[in-house]
Amino acid sequence: MAIHLSRPDVTEKEIEAVCAVLRSPNLSLGPKLGEFEQAFADYIGRKRAVAVNSGTSGLFLCMRALGIGPGDEVITTPFTFIATATTINRIFTPFPIQTPPRLRWTIEEGRATK
Repeated sequence: MAIHLSRPDVTEKEIEAVCAVLRSPNLSLGPKLGEFEQAFADYIGRKRAVAVNSGTSGLFLCMRALGIGPGDEVITTPFTFIATATTINRIFTPFPIQTPPRLRWTIEEGRATK
């Protein structure tokens, strides 16, 4: 028995949209990008939205938009994707990663202030 993580839900509509872009002179930064950003902004009720190439880039832009920078403290769980640590590392100088002897995969209450 196969247990699928997720099955794609791709219809002819999505295939045709991708083919239209592939037939155009713009594989990136073309008019579909602006259409997507505006549609997403409308969907979430905002004036603007910015599309990026990866979750790492998105985390980086969020931290910059929030004004997080050198001198600020960022606390994260040890059970995360590597993009979390690399984003923090790009904004700040290298930081120590501490893993407690008995790894619990979460941030324990009270430990974040120690």
